[in-house]
Parts: sequence; C-alpha cells; structure tokens
Amino acid sequence: MQYFQLFHAGGKALLNHPTVGLMRVTSNTTVFGLFLLVLALVFTGGCAGSSGNSRASSEPVRPERLRYDNLDLSSFEMRGYDINEDGNDDVFRFFEGGVLRVERFDLNFDGQVDMTAYYDRSGQLVEEEFQLDYDELVDTVRHYESGVLAEKQVSIDFDGRFPLVKFYDTKGELLRIERDSNQDGNVDVWEYYSEGRLVRVGRDADGDGTPEVVNDIR
Repeated sequence: MQYFQLFHAGGKALLNHPTVGLMRVTSNTTVFGLFLLVLALVFTGGCAGSSGNSRASSEPVRPERLRYDNLDLSSFEMRGYDINEDGNDDVFRFFEGGVLRVERFDLNFDGQVDMTAYYDRSGQLVEEEFQLDYDELVDTVRHYESGVLAEKQVSIDFDGRFPLVKFYDTKGELLRIERDSNQDGNVDVWEYYSEGRLVRVGRDADGDGTPEVVNDIR
C-alpha cells in the first residue's frame, strides 16, 4: 500500500486547503472517491476563516483570467509527476525562470486534465480552473488574492458561461453571490451574507442592472 502527496507546489493542498493533503491510491474506488472530494471542494465555499473586515462595498473589478495573459507554455520548463505510478504522468508543472507558473492535474487518472492552477510571476497562486464534465469547457474558476479565495465563478449548465459568481472577504468568508437567473448576461439577483448567513436579497425587476426590490432575511 503506497501513499502519495497531491498538492500545489505553491502550498495549497488539493483536498485540504491550505495544508498538504495526503492521498492513498489503492483501487479504482479510491480514485473515484478522490474525484468526488474535489468536486465537493469546487462547489462548496472556499477557505474557512473567522469573519473580519469585508472588502469595499463598491462593486469590485472582475479579475482578468490569467490563462489569457500570453502564457506560452512551450517556452516554459515542464516537469511531470506520476502520482499513482501507472507509468503515466498525472501532474504537470510549468516553470518560467525557475518560478512555477502553471500546474495541470489529471485528478481521476483518465489521461485528461481536470484542473489547472495559475501562478503570478512571483509564484503565488492566483487562479484555479476546473473542467468537470469532459467537454474541455471550464466549469468553475476560483480567483485568489494574497493566497485567500476572493471570487468563484460557476457554470450552472456546464456551457462555458458563469451565471453564478461568489465573492469573499479578506478572510475567505462568503460576502455576496451574484446570479444571472435568466442567463441573459446581466446580474439580476444579489444575495448578501454576514458571518456565513444570508441576510439580504436584492432583485432587478426592470432589467436596468440595479436591484429595485431588496428584502432583508430575518
């Protein structure tokens, strides 16, 4: 029976952020269980933490995807790792000038990349993307600021669009959820949270991009 560590080189564990997760690969059942755990990580909240000062209440600037930042992987040094020792690499790390810039993970060992992590030029994790239904479209994107989950974009219909976006405060606590309920490209529902509890819901009734109807949750 063999044990392997599956983790971000930047210090983020795949299964137990932010410490290094320990994965045991003994059977197909274990591998499938690993994949289910990662799915749970994607769709649930991010880093746990005590409530603290929130980000500014003004609308944040949507972060640009680092994957589009002219990352030429062909010019990077690539290192492969065979996690389950089946003769095929499952983790691929790309370095630029000795600094880790991109990691790709085959989480269920089927030969396809399920998760990609992007790092800035200082080697800090800034973005993760997950492909969950084998169609090569990104289904979930997680953005980090100073190592803390700041925003999560979720594709409800697995079509490459993100009608649900979750925003987090500087402690990683859920702050707000924005929904495009009719998927017309415009946010029409805002959910506000305090200490992990839904406290207010706003709705855009006339399609102008601002909530006219606001209800407090008691």
